[in-house]
Amino acid sequence: MSIIDSMTIRTLGLFVAQYSQRWQLISWIAGTMVAVLAFWLSSGLSIWFDEAYSLVLISQPVEKLIALTSVDIHPPFYYLYLKLWSTIWGSGDLSLRASTVICAALGVVVMLHLIQRLFGSTITVLSTPFLVVAPFYLRYAYELRMYALASLVCISATHILDKALCAKTPAQRRRWWISYAGLVAVGMYTLYITAFVWIAHGVWVIAGLRRRKVPINQLHKTPWLWAIAAAIVLYIPWLPSIISQAVHPALGAVADAFSPKTVSTLTTFFWQYQASWQLSPLATLSWLIAMVLASWAMVQSWRLESARTRRGLALFGLIVTVQFLIIMTLSLSPGGSIFNERYFADISLFAYALVAVAMATIIRHGGNRVKITAALLFMTLTFGVYNLAQVDNYSYQRWKTPSSKSAASEISCTSENTVMTAHPLLYFELLHYLPVGCNLVTYNEGKVAGHYGGYAYLEHSPDLILDPNSIQSRQIYLVYDDTQPPFRLDPLYQQKASWQWHETRLDLYEKP
Repeated sequence: MSIIDSMTIRTLGLFVAQYSQRWQLISWIAGTMVAVLAFWLSSGLSIWFDEAYSLVLISQPVEKLIALTSVDIHPPFYYLYLKLWSTIWGSGDLSLRASTVICAALGVVVMLHLIQRLFGSTITVLSTPFLVVAPFYLRYAYELRMYALASLVCISATHILDKALCAKTPAQRRRWWISYAGLVAVGMYTLYITAFVWIAHGVWVIAGLRRRKVPINQLHKTPWLWAIAAAIVLYIPWLPSIISQAVHPALGAVADAFSPKTVSTLTTFFWQYQASWQLSPLATLSWLIAMVLASWAMVQSWRLESARTRRGLALFGLIVTVQFLIIMTLSLSPGGSIFNERYFADISLFAYALVAVAMATIIRHGGNRVKITAALLFMTLTFGVYNLAQVDNYSYQRWKTPSSKSAASEISCTSENTVMTAHPLLYFELLHYLPVGCNLVTYNEGKVAGHYGGYAYLEHSPDLILDPNSIQSRQIYLVYDDTQPPFRLDPLYQQKASWQWHETRLDLYEKP
């Protein structure tokens, strides 16, 4: 090692030592920065269908909310949380998004507390920048869906798990295991795929017991199993709904087939928040360099660090790997793929933490070259945040930038007109932005709404029309996504105006 490298390490050591004692303050500053970024990224965005459906559910009485949730694909806890939030803080876009932003910000704070517990204060301080500019995590830090809340629950449960395993007294162990069981149940009431995190916890706990030479025939006595059993008991009231959802699957065709393209896109979203097919040659090179450097950092950190550090790295690595392998396996089923990038949102911060901790550990051992590596990774992630800011609320499954907020601003609802959407997705989006009492209807290719899935709200609803020409208002606002309307109105109607935002089009028709 050169003299310059030695001086660099000593200087960095003094700097980190000065701030490592303030790691708690730094964790809250990081959480605040994530909140600011999330609010900035979401400023002015129009909601999309999934978010709009969340808002439709929270507008219902609790009994109907739970009934509609039971015939969809997700459990009810997030919707109950959002309903309570909107009751207290209102239903404006900023207020509603704050419900998610706070969960995402707290997720970063709790993750840094977990890193401090597993790796120490120095690693915590050095890891912080990588958790703030985490584009894939930030993408779901403002969405009106359950992923940020599920992420917070998973991170908190992981923190509590380690506290339970390391507790010194029976009273402490009992308190932490009860808390862990409660969080596992909350996680399952929030998002089903949190089950993959609990499986990873089990693998990690059992591996730790085997390292301590605990006999296989004694593994069933581990408190983790009893905590999981308690969580299952708490979950019994929802089990009939799970069975019904499994028998009548309501998942739409929003997942891609498991393929090299979808796997690579998952990693390009992680680093640069661009699909793999969007990368320029320079961005592709940046992505490849980031993948190689991150892999090298993880191997080096495992080689250089103590058993304590390896224990923490194994935990983060297991959480990411187990979820990937299970979703991959399920996506090989003849019943269809579920390989969708959003189904990794709940564990994305664990992936960023794995990279951050690996970089932080080798920074303690390296010199200028390691600092350059860290800077390159940080710049790649920052570029990802920039890309995220450019794509608005774009849906990569539906190839659409939602623009219903802009469309609603051009619509003047009166007793003499009707707003007609070409399909229910636009109906749900506009429902949030148009005033109560506006005559809003939707067409669904002449089909009625089924009892299961996201359209169940429209079952037996007069808002779902089977024939567009059954509407005879003097004016009709037609909202659609295609280059041409999917149907023709009565020839008596003449087009008076037309607007377009991204893929969304709005035409105003009027008859004498």
